[in-house]
Amino acid sequence: MNKKDYMTILSREMGSYTYKDVQEIVEELSAHFDIGIENGKTEGQICEELGDPVDMAKAYKEDAATTLGDILRKKNPNTTCVSAPAKKDASGGIIFVILFNIFIGVWLWLWLAGLVLGIVGTSLTGFFGSIVGAIALAVTGVGLGAYLAPVITFLIASFLVSIAGMVLSYFLVKYYIVFLIKYIKWNSKLCKEGF
Repeated sequence: MNKKDYMTILSREMGSYTYKDVQEIVEELSAHFDIGIENGKTEGQICEELGDPVDMAKAYKEDAATTLGDILRKKNPNTTCVSAPAKKDASGGIIFVILFNIFIGVWLWLWLAGLVLGIVGTSLTGFFGSIVGAIALAVTGVGLGAYLAPVITFLIASFLVSIAGMVLSYFLVKYYIVFLIKYIKWNSKLCKEGF
């Protein structure tokens, strides 16, 4: 039996466990395989050491809080199980995220939000202003005489500029949200994993 076969049988036997729980168990066993291979063992030897995958699944089902080391020690009290490396302390990442956001992050994102909203507001104002101007021209344009062509040209130009501003506003809002989500995920990753 090899690692892939062992993991397939074990995953199938876990039955009602959630996908996440099965993945955690598979990752723990994969780390055990990796360490065993680094120490010169074959996948077959590691599978023999672990025992029947059906029995392994039963052992995990009996106690949800059990670890691979606990299971191997129950089988053979003299077994030394090298487990996966300990997780890093994330407190440094949490402190960094808090301080960075208090002094820089929040203010930068608020400034960017103000900038984006200002551009959106200016574009909308220009758009509606050009429409109101066109309506006013239609209602009162009879007395403009020689100035009628430049006024119409100005209204058309301001309408087109405001349309371009609205397109720019769309992309600004879109990428503001995209980068804000990435920033939040980066903060979350730092809080969970540290540096």
